[in-house]
Amino acid sequence: MWKKWLFPTIVALVIAGLVIPYWVGLKAEHEFSVLKQTLPVVGEWHPVGANYERGWFQSQAQTTFRPEQLDQTYVTFNHDIQHSITPFQPTTINTTLQTDGETQSFLQYIFAGRSPFIMKTDIYLSSGTSYLQVAPFSMRQGEQAFIWQGLQGQINFGLNGEYLENQFVIPEFSLQTQYGKIELQGIQLNGQAKQNRQLYVGQLQLQVEKVATLSSGQSPMQLNKIQVIANNDLVDDYLNFAVHAQAQDLQVGQQVYQPHYFDAELKHIHEPTLMEWRNALQAYSSKSIAPTEWNFMQLSLLAKYGTALLNHQPEMSVSQFQIQTHAGKVSGKLSLQVTEDNGSSPANLMNPFAIINRLQADVSLSMPQEVIETTIQPQQKQWLLNNKLLIAGAEGYEMQLKLKNGFVDANGLSIPLMQLVLGQ
Repeated sequence: MWKKWLFPTIVALVIAGLVIPYWVGLKAEHEFSVLKQTLPVVGEWHPVGANYERGWFQSQAQTTFRPEQLDQTYVTFNHDIQHSITPFQPTTINTTLQTDGETQSFLQYIFAGRSPFIMKTDIYLSSGTSYLQVAPFSMRQGEQAFIWQGLQGQINFGLNGEYLENQFVIPEFSLQTQYGKIELQGIQLNGQAKQNRQLYVGQLQLQVEKVATLSSGQSPMQLNKIQVIANNDLVDDYLNFAVHAQAQDLQVGQQVYQPHYFDAELKHIHEPTLMEWRNALQAYSSKSIAPTEWNFMQLSLLAKYGTALLNHQPEMSVSQFQIQTHAGKVSGKLSLQVTEDNGSSPANLMNPFAIINRLQADVSLSMPQEVIETTIQPQQKQWLLNNKLLIAGAEGYEMQLKLKNGFVDANGLSIPLMQLVLGQ
C-alpha cells in the first residue's frame, strides 16, 4: 500500500522544494520595496536606493547611503540571500560592505586589512535574528590614539517590525590625547522594545564595568560597575521617559567613595506632535537644499513644534540624586513643569519671557561646606547667601527654591528669575 503513496509524496516534496524558495524570494522582494521608503537618515548620510534582484534559490540586494554634500562618497551594503528549501529552515542573508575607493583605503588602514564587519541574518516565517561582529581597530597620530577592541551583537526582530531585542558587547575602547587618557571596559548594551503606533517603547540597559581617566598632574579616577536603565512608555497620546543610573564606587587616587545614583523622569511629551515634527524633518531632509537654508528650516520647525510640545505641559523631575565626595554627600531633588496657558503668556520658543512665566519648579540641594568653598568664588558665595539662595548649616549648605509666575521664592525672599539668570 505504501508504494501507492510513494510517488505522489516525492512529487509533492519536489514541488514544495521548488515553490518555497520562489515564494521566499517574492516575500523578500516585497520587504525591500518597503525598505526603499523607510531607510533612515544617519547623520549626514542619506539613503539613495535599495535594489533587489530576485532569483529562484538565491537573490541579491543592495542598500546605498551617500553624504549630502559629497557625490563621490558612498557606502553600499550588499546582501547575498540564500532562500530556504523547506519551511523548517531559515532564509540566510550575508551582508558585506562596499565603498568608494577613498573610504575603502581608509577602512583598510584602520582595520589592518580585516573586513570591517561580518553580519548574518536568519529569517524565519514570522521573525528573524541578525548576528553582527565588528572588527577591532586602532588609529594613532602623535600623542593621540583611539583603540577599539571590537563588538559582538545580536538583534532579534519581528518581520513586521512589531518588536526588537538587542544584545551588544564591547570589551574595551580607549582614547588618549595630549591632555590625558580615558578608558572604558566591559560594556554591555541590552534592549527590548515593542512597536506602539509609530514608536518603539521598552527598556534599554547599559552596563560598564569600569571607566578610568588619567590626566597630567591629577590623581587617577575610576568609576566602577556603572548601570544605566532607560524606559519609555506611551500612555494615551503622551510619551513618558525614565532613567535610573548608579555606580558602585568612585576611586580618586587612594580614596574610595560610594554609592552614587540618579533617578529622573520626563513626562507628558505629546506623541502626535513629536511625530509631526519628525515627519516634517524627514520631508525636508530628502530635498536638495543649501546648508544655510536647511539650518533655517530646522530652526523654524523647532520654533513651531517645540512650542506645540510646551503647550501640552511637559514635566521633568529628579527624584533622587546623590554623589559621594571626600568632603561628604551632595544630594538633591528637582521638579519642573510648564503650567497651563492662562491666556496672557502663551509659550513660544522665540519669546523666553513667556516660557519663564509658565514654569513651575521646586529645587532642593544639600552640599558639604568644602564643595562650596572649592567650586564657587567667595564673592559669588556671598551673593548667594545674601539672597538666601544658600543657607549655611552645621554640616554644610542647603538650597530650597520654588519658582512660580517668573519669581523665585528663596526661603521667603521673592526674586525675579531673570535677575538670578543675569546675576544681578
